[in-house]
Amino acid sequence: MCACTRVNGKVFAVLTGATGSRPDQVTLKCEPGLALHLREQYPAVGPSYYARLRHWNTVVLDGTVPADELAEMIEHSWECVVAGMPRATRDRLRTRHGGRP
Repeated sequence: MCACTRVNGKVFAVLTGATGSRPDQVTLKCEPGLALHLREQYPAVGPSYYARLRHWNTVVLDGTVPADELAEMIEHSWECVVAGMPRATRDRLRTRHGGRP
């Protein structure tokens, strides 16, 4: 089972439920250089097999990625998706989201 999380109609996170052979996982958009860094830093982070590998990471939610790091990955994914939207939309969403750039 999958659940997509969207901002203004665009997906920024896909949560995939656990199966008998693997725990829950989340797929998040990411800048390519950071994506590679995170894959090197955490064994639970790898390329997504369902989206463009360069821009998306899949994180296995097995507890090995610290919660604060996971929260930053989610925030970064949201920001990557919002950055591709028209300026007026970006400004409106960022204001609603706490004024983040």
